[in-house]
Amino acid sequence: MFTVANFDPFEADDRTWKDYFNFNKNIAGAYLKIDEFKVSLKEKKKKFKLIYQDNILVMAIAYFSKKGLSGSEIPFIVIETIQNELSAGLSKTIASAIYQLTTDDPVKSFRITTSDLLTRELIIGFKGKIVNTINYYQLNRNQFNKAALREWQINQYLESGALTLAIHEHVPENLYSRFAALMTGLMNNIIREDNQEYFEETAEGVKQKMEVFKKSDVKMLTLLLSDVQERLIGISILLVYPNSVVANQEMTGIIAQYRGKKLAHYLKAMITEEAFRRFPEIEKIETNCYSANKPMIHINQLIGYTMKETSFQFSVDIEKVEAFLATD
Repeated sequence: MFTVANFDPFEADDRTWKDYFNFNKNIAGAYLKIDEFKVSLKEKKKKFKLIYQDNILVMAIAYFSKKGLSGSEIPFIVIETIQNELSAGLSKTIASAIYQLTTDDPVKSFRITTSDLLTRELIIGFKGKIVNTINYYQLNRNQFNKAALREWQINQYLESGALTLAIHEHVPENLYSRFAALMTGLMNNIIREDNQEYFEETAEGVKQKMEVFKKSDVKMLTLLLSDVQERLIGISILLVYPNSVVANQEMTGIIAQYRGKKLAHYLKAMITEEAFRRFPEIEKIETNCYSANKPMIHINQLIGYTMKETSFQFSVDIEKVEAFLATD
């Protein structure tokens, strides 16, 4: 038997917080302390439907919005589950939860992201159209191709002094604004099939993230590449959670005028080597990129990453969910 509960991060009771916190750890492998996890989740302005089976939380459906290039908001749903069977009862439960979430702000269409095969089948039943796919990769310590790093160490741009490299365990406070501006530009230039979203980072957002990470003892290895005018031109970021043997490589990017020089390749190789050296407890690093981003896929392969799974982002019309709910 399936039951559905609302989960509003600003109003939830302790029991619901504990349920979702433990569920998230099982799904994502994150190790924020629960107080910092609450702060982080509230900042993301999501609301949820939680689906229980016999009092066990088996699925979380998150609803939020992102800014589009046109300035309008794009509604998003992310479905995460530990369920391994999509029964008819669960299909209707999921569809009903999605419908309730999206009709709170009435919308004609929305995006759904899931890596779960069973949920994907349901979304295809909604006549959902795939707009983006995301590849997830993993790199075990013994898979790391160190040859990429040796090339970096003799790189002409560093030897000539044209570029300088610095690594920090968190973004330095005096760089919040420049870091935010670089992240905004790089995120909006990532190659993907559908490019309707607009990403924006701010100095205040960077500050809040650093405060949460420091309180939770999360290390954010931040590799920064600068030119002779001390302008940031490239970054690579890797998160190391306390008590975890898995680190997350979040972002590597170079501004357009410096691309084609293998700099992103070298940055990713260097932060990988640095993470394995500084944190001997790390056994594996995970990362992801859009399947359309062939240059980054090539870099991942050169460094030694192997494919773990693929996530799909669909565009779904609300009327198709209504039609599904109306069927016997």
